Amino acid sequence: LRKVTPEEAWSGRKPNLAHLKIFGCLAMVHVASGQRKKWDPKSEERIFVGYCETSKGYRTVDRKTKKM
Repeated sequence: LRKVTPEEAWSGRKPNLAHLKIFGCLAMVHVASGQRKKWDPKSEERIFVGYCETSKGYRTVDRKTKKM
């Protein structure tokens, strides 16, 4: 048996894993312009907790309020 991933066996090339993150790591999340004032920061620190099941995105938790 060759030690390859299903993706590698099917496509013939190694998959790109650059988008994978470590659970619990610090994540900087963009704050939309409609949700901030002119001098407010454009991003906020959150905790990475997983991957979104319905879109290409990450699930994060607010460090202060503990809300997703």
